[in-house]
Amino acid sequence: GTDDEWEKSEFFRTFSDGVLFVNRIFPASWQQSRMRAFWTKETAMGPPFQPEDLKGEWLTNPQWELHVFEPRTLCFICVSQRDRRLDGAQDYPGSVGFAVIPARTVMAKGPQIGRQDILNPPPVQFRNDRDAALSFAMTLDPKSSPYLIVAFGTRGVIGPLVVSIWHNKQVLLRGGKQAWTPGPVERDQEAGDPLAIEPEEDTDFDPQEDQLAAKGRGQTVKVAEKKEEHQDRQAKELAKVEKL
Repeated sequence: GTDDEWEKSEFFRTFSDGVLFVNRIFPASWQQSRMRAFWTKETAMGPPFQPEDLKGEWLTNPQWELHVFEPRTLCFICVSQRDRRLDGAQDYPGSVGFAVIPARTVMAKGPQIGRQDILNPPPVQFRNDRDAALSFAMTLDPKSSPYLIVAFGTRGVIGPLVVSIWHNKQVLLRGGKQAWTPGPVERDQEAGDPLAIEPEEDTDFDPQEDQLAAKGRGQTVKVAEKKEEHQDRQAKELAKVEKL
C-alpha cells in the first residue's frame, strides 16, 4: 500500500504453535533508527507522576532527542528491555514505558509537566513486558522539534534498553543528554494521577466465544425445528399410505 494507507495501520498475521502473532510491516520507503541506553542506579527513576517524586526525578530516566525536519513525519516508536528468554526466564523484574514530550516543554515546565503535555496517544505506554510500543504511528512536525523520548520503568531496576523508531521521512535520533536537572522546585500535587502499569491481557479469553456459543445455540434450535418438520411430513405420508 501507499504511505497514506500505512498511516491507517496495516498488519500481517501468522500462526505458530496455536498462538497468533501480529507483526507490523512498514513500506520499503520507511527507515528505522535505533539507539541503546541503560538504566543505572542514578537513572532508574520510575514512571511519571508518582506521589514520592515531587522534583521530577523521572525526567532523569534514559532519554533520546528526536529531531524532525519535515511536516507530517510519521513515527512508530517502541522501547524494549532485554529479552528474558535469552536468560531462560519468562517474567520481567521491571516494567517498561516511555513518554514523548517536546524538549522545550520539559525545559519550561520541569516537574510541573502533566498528562496533557505527553504526546503519546493515550493510554501512555507502561507495561510489565519486554516492549512498550505505540498502537499506531504518531504524526510529528518540525515546529515542536526536538522531541524527547523518556524511557521509564520500575524505580531502582537497572538494565539495558533500546529505542526503535520507524519513520517515513528523515529524522535525527540522539542520546546521552538530559533536558531537566532536578532542583528545589517541586511538583504541584495536582499535576497528574500516578501512572499505573497496564493490566496483563487474559490470553485465555476469546471475545468471539460468546458470539460463537450464541450462534451454536441458534443452529441447534434450527436443526431441531427442521427435524420436527421432517417427522411431521413422514407422519402425514405414512397416514396417506395407510388410507390406501
